[in-house]
Amino acid sequence: MEISSREKFDRDGYLFVSNAVVDPINLYCPPPVDNEGQRLTGIQKYLKHNKIEYTPVEEQVGGALARYNHPSYAPLHYIIKKLIQNILQIDLFPTYYYDRFYYVGQELKRHKDRPSCEVSITCCLGYDYKGKEDYNWGMFVGSEDGKRGTKGKMIPMEPGDGVIYRGCEVEHWREAFDAPEGAWQTQVFLHYVDKNGPYGDFCKFDSRPALGLPHTTKDMEKVKAANEADANLESKRDTFPELNKEEVPYENREKK
Repeated sequence: MEISSREKFDRDGYLFVSNAVVDPINLYCPPPVDNEGQRLTGIQKYLKHNKIEYTPVEEQVGGALARYNHPSYAPLHYIIKKLIQNILQIDLFPTYYYDRFYYVGQELKRHKDRPSCEVSITCCLGYDYKGKEDYNWGMFVGSEDGKRGTKGKMIPMEPGDGVIYRGCEVEHWREAFDAPEGAWQTQVFLHYVDKNGPYGDFCKFDSRPALGLPHTTKDMEKVKAANEADANLESKRDTFPELNKEEVPYENREKK
């Protein structure tokens, strides 16, 4: 008996969505460069009144470029909210969003996210693998155990495809970007919380008065309350559906 998308999401903690972004070419862009043609790295935070706050180091993925609140994605944040609400039959508050340009050799460490990422989606907007064939730099999802060799599943994505996932509960990561020099990939991350969930009262707009405001405007009492709710959540996932051997990502995986 076929189960619903919501049932799959509740069971697995993630859900693949084909063509989540309609006509992604409208949002696609190659990696930004400086006046000397060098690719930009670090973090750009787009604030109100056309202000950009810049940090030279991208701490989560060193050497990448992350852009928070880029105006190109503001409409998409709400379009995708409606899409997820229809798929999962859930009411959401938007929290924040950003995009990231990844380059050769980079990896995203295995991790979970903070409360403002309760219901998240990552969408592929484009890539250039410099001629490498039969390759896709997908996202892995896996169990709570973060040791190498434990089970995980790689989800390949083409431009426009997305993966909805429980960011606070399901580990997710990307292994080293193994492609020829000059290759790159762009992802956009759109984050939400369940209006009626444990974080709904605290994480709307990422605990700020509105989207687009700097982190200094966060209500720290709401942040504290969200973190306490996260720590006390009884339904924290500590399992992951059993996977076939070929779905286990690591070379040193155990024989089944």
